[in-house]
Amino acid sequence: MRRVSQKFALLVAVSVAACTAVPASIAMAAGELDTLPGPTALLPNVQSFQAGTDAWGPLPGTKVVVDPAFADALGQEATTLAHELAAEGHVAAVPDTVLGGPVDADDVFLTLGGIHGDAPEAYQITVSHGLQIQATDAAGTFNATRTLLQILRNDDAYSGTVTDWPAYAQRGVSLDMARKYYSPEWAEQLMRSMSYRKLNTLHLHMNENAGFRIESKTHPEIVSAEHWSQDQVRELLATAKRYHIEVVPDVDTPAHLDHVLLTHPEWRLKLQNGTALGSHIDYSIPEARAFVKELVGEMADLFPGKYFHLGGDEFFPAPWQGNGPDTVNKNSAPQLLDFAVDKVGAGATIFDGYEWYMNDLIAMLKTKNKTAKVWNDDIYPGEGILDLDKSAEVEGWIRWNNSKPNAGELADAGYNIVNANGDYLYFILTGGGVGTGPNKNPEGIYERWTPRRFMGVAGNGGDYDLPEDKPLLGAHLSIWSDDPTAMTEQEVETEFLAWQDSFSQQLWGSPKLVASYAEFEPLARSLGAAPAAVTAETNLLDPTPETTTPATTAPATQAPTTPGPTSTSNVPSTTPADTMGPESSAATTPGTTSSASSSNSGSSSSGSSNGGTLAETGAAAGWLPGAAGFLLLLGVGVLAWLRRTGTASSRSH
Repeated sequence: MRRVSQKFALLVAVSVAACTAVPASIAMAAGELDTLPGPTALLPNVQSFQAGTDAWGPLPGTKVVVDPAFADALGQEATTLAHELAAEGHVAAVPDTVLGGPVDADDVFLTLGGIHGDAPEAYQITVSHGLQIQATDAAGTFNATRTLLQILRNDDAYSGTVTDWPAYAQRGVSLDMARKYYSPEWAEQLMRSMSYRKLNTLHLHMNENAGFRIESKTHPEIVSAEHWSQDQVRELLATAKRYHIEVVPDVDTPAHLDHVLLTHPEWRLKLQNGTALGSHIDYSIPEARAFVKELVGEMADLFPGKYFHLGGDEFFPAPWQGNGPDTVNKNSAPQLLDFAVDKVGAGATIFDGYEWYMNDLIAMLKTKNKTAKVWNDDIYPGEGILDLDKSAEVEGWIRWNNSKPNAGELADAGYNIVNANGDYLYFILTGGGVGTGPNKNPEGIYERWTPRRFMGVAGNGGDYDLPEDKPLLGAHLSIWSDDPTAMTEQEVETEFLAWQDSFSQQLWGSPKLVASYAEFEPLARSLGAAPAAVTAETNLLDPTPETTTPATTAPATQAPTTPGPTSTSNVPSTTPADTMGPESSAATTPGTTSSASSSNSGSSSSGSSNGGTLAETGAAAGWLPGAAGFLLLLGVGVLAWLRRTGTASSRSH
C-alpha cells in the first residue's frame, strides 16, 4: 500500500479547493499536514521514534552513498541494501553504490558514529537531504537497513527519526542438526530469517545420538552419510558474515556421543556392573581425551568465530535416575573418581574430574582465541576443589531441583549467563509435530517470558527471574530434533517463524507493539518473509565527473550523532546495551495499531499522539500562506506521483 503517496495526493486536492475559495493572503494552518505518520509495523519495535515532516522513498535514481572514511566497514552493507531494494520491488534496477559524492534527496547515506553512548549495534535513521543512516558499527548499519526494509513493506516512504539499540548482545537460535539433517541452503534461509528480525547468533549442535553432520578430515570415520562438507561450511559462513550472524559450532561432550562411539566402542564408559554406556565417553582414557581434543580443535579451526560450545550436559544422572548401578557416580564409575584424584589431588570429587576434563578443552580453545560455552547441568561453584573455568559462558536450559544453583548464583560466582529456558524456548520435533506445554509456544514467549526469566525447577516448578542488577548476555531459542521425521524442513521453517517473531520482540527490549499475542500476530505477519538472498560482491563506484565538483561527502550535520527527539520523554537511556533489562525505561510508548493509520494525517500542534502509529509522533509545526501551501503540496503530490510510477508495484511478502 502506498499510504504516504495517497495522503499527499489527497492533500493536493484539498489545497486546490481551498485556494479557489479564499484569498491567498489568508494563511493556511499546516500543522495537520506537516507531521507524517510513523511506521505501520516493526519487528522488533524500535526503542525511540520521533515523527518528522519530511518523507523519503526510493526512486529510479536512488543511490546508496557510503562515507569514504568507512568504505571498508560499510561497503557490504551498501551492496546488500541496494540489491534488496531492487528485489523487494521498490526500484526497477539495483541502485548504484557510490563512495562519497553529493547526497541527493532520493539517496541513502551510510556513515559511522556514536549512537546511544556508542552502544554496539545502535543506529539512527532520519531524513535530511536524503535518508541518513548513522550507526555505532557495521552491525548497527545492517540493523538500520532491516528496519527500513520492514517499513517499506507496509508504507511507501520513510519519515521521522528512529534511534534504536538492542538490550542484549546475544539473540540467537540453536539448531539440532545432528538428529535431523538440514541442508546448508535451509540453514542459510534460517539465517536470513533471523537477521530480518535482528537475531544474531546461530548455535549448530553438530553431534548427537543419531549423527555427526560436519565433514571431519582428522576423523572421517565418525561422519554421517548426510553431512555438510567443509567447503559448504565456508560458504555458509560467508552468508553469516553478510547477515551479521555469529555461528557457534558445538561438539557435545562427554555425553551425547552415541554416533561417534559406534566407531570407537572401546572408549565407551564401562560401569562396575559391566554396562557400557553408549552415549558416554570415558574421559579417563588418554586416547579418548586426545580424540575429543583433536576433533574440537579441527572444528574450531573450521569455524573462525568467537565461540565454541562444548556441551557438557546430561553426563551425570538427573535426580529421578537416582544413584543406582546403571547411573554415573563415584561407586558405579570408580575410574572417574581415580582420574579426579590423579588430576586434581587428594580429596577430589568425581565432579572435580569432570571439571578438569572440561577445563582442559576450554584451555585449548583459548589458544585459538575462542570463548567456550557450556550447558549449566553440572556446574557447582564452590563444590569440591576445582571450579569450571569462569571464562566459559553458561547457558541455562534447566534446573533439575533446588539443590542445583540457579542463574543468579551462577552469575554471583562470576559466570556470564545466557538464557535457554527449556520451559519456554524449546521448539521440539515430536511424533505429534511440535512439543507443547503451557508456555512452549509463541504466545507464551510473547506474553509470559522475559529475557531474565529462567526455569525455576524442572517439572513445572515455576520460574526464576534473574535480578536486574545481575549481568545477562542474552538468550536463544532451540530447535530440538527429537523425532527427525515429525516435520519436513519446510514445515519447520514455516512454524518456527512465529516463535522468532515473539522472541525477537521480547529480547530486543523495546516497547511492545501491542499487549496481547492475538494483536501482535497479524502485525508480525504483515512484515512477511525475509528479503531474498544477496550474494553480490561489494562494488563502490567513484562519483561521476559531473558530480565530483560539489562536496564529496554529505554534510556532517545530516547524520546526527545524538538522538533526534527533543521531548524529554523521548530521550533514550544511556545504560550500556549489554546490561539493560527488558523492563528498562523505553524512549517511546507504542500507540494503537488501528487500520485508521493510513488516513490519519499526524498529530496536531498540541502534541497529541497519532492513534494509527506504533510510536509517539512529534508535535506539528508551522503555518503556511494558502497559496504557498498549495504550491508546496502540489510539488509534493507530483513527487508522490513520480514515486508511484517509478517504483515497481510487485513485492515479495
